[in-house]
Amino acid sequence: MNRIFGFLLSLLITASTLVVADDNQTTAGGFTGPASLTVTCGDVRIRIDGPKLWTPSRIEYQGTILGIEESAYGTVFNLEGVGFIGSAHRDIETEQIIDVRFLLDGEKISGEQEHVNGRSFRCERRSRVRDLELYSTVEIADGRLTETARIQANNVVRLAKIYHFMHAWIPAATHYAYGKDGKIIESGEFSNSREDDRKFYFQKNPDWVAVFDANSDKGAVSYLLEHPETGGASMQLWNCLDVYRKFYFVTFVDEVMPARFEGTYRMTTEFFTSTSKSFTEDSTAVAAELANAK
Repeated sequence: MNRIFGFLLSLLITASTLVVADDNQTTAGGFTGPASLTVTCGDVRIRIDGPKLWTPSRIEYQGTILGIEESAYGTVFNLEGVGFIGSAHRDIETEQIIDVRFLLDGEKISGEQEHVNGRSFRCERRSRVRDLELYSTVEIADGRLTETARIQANNVVRLAKIYHFMHAWIPAATHYAYGKDGKIIESGEFSNSREDDRKFYFQKNPDWVAVFDANSDKGAVSYLLEHPETGGASMQLWNCLDVYRKFYFVTFVDEVMPARFEGTYRMTTEFFTSTSKSFTEDSTAVAAELANAK
């Protein structure tokens, strides 16, 4: 009960910091934009949410929800002695949004339409968290969801950690796998035991992670395409029962980001259908395709 209450309270805090200009517009961090935009490109559909500062809010594949709405996506900074700032984490302060731009099939759109369809989509976003400048993109093309985060540090920044490419996968997801150098390094089933509630499935320096739902026979492989040498590159899945199986790409754990640091992180996610028996084989094959397209 305390866990559920805490989760609902965090959502309430997020919603309470939102300033609504009208039914279709959201104001946050000095930028005004659409409250939400749902984009469909082939089999992939996502929603970009104003209350979450124009980061993803839902992921669907072939009409099946794989990423839930009720969580934060994108990038969040955990500043030492301060806490989390960025995306839907707004209880300490709000990430300052400088500009957001939407491109559908290469053409700029206003985002005033609530639903759009096309062959490709790209959301470009510039923002600031204290001494950190962030340029991030979310793209859908050729059945893949590709995300980029480019960070610049104006001064020395002491960090507890940074999370990139957060994906709040459905709590019904059944299997997971991590891979490196063309091989599985860990795989298994998510535990539904209360003893394992809030357990982390963690791997240091993998190339990719996969999540699969045997109920729908659908899954996703997220492959790390680019990251700087500084700050580390770990991945973890957080097993929050009845809430989500949430993915985080983790960097700068208890580290100091030097002044004038510049780093680009890029990850692509491809979706697939499979079975419980062939999940590891199929996810490895998808990862190999993504590696070849790197």
